[in-house]
Amino acid sequence: MKTAAKVFIILGMIFGCIAILPLIVGGIGLSKINSAKDRSELVGIGVCVLLFCSLLGGIFMLCIPNEQLAGAGVGTGEQNQQVVVDVHPTQTKQSDDDATEKLAKLKNLKDSGAISDEEFERMKKDILAKV
Repeated sequence: MKTAAKVFIILGMIFGCIAILPLIVGGIGLSKINSAKDRSELVGIGVCVLLFCSLLGGIFMLCIPNEQLAGAGVGTGEQNQQVVVDVHPTQTKQSDDDATEKLAKLKNLKDSGAISDEEFERMKKDILAKV
């Protein structure tokens, strides 16, 4: 009985370890997808996801183009690109330097085609209203 108990405890530890491995690898993979700036950063964890977590998830992770990663610049050709300008609605006043910096960033977005003229004017009014 003692030997059988030891064997089953060891087997339980092995299978328990295997069951938790996909959770760990998957969590790391998800976090790396959000923070990676270049596709080469995803190779190692992508292979681990492929082997230990999800075959399709790993394949898709290894095929993510650079344009969809965190380091992708504005105006890279992505049609569904989300543009965020740091205009906090609860902020009551901002310094002239902050407003100048935000307006410069906003103009760069407009010049690169990431935002339309209407969006530019609306965001510009929001920034200037807070000065």
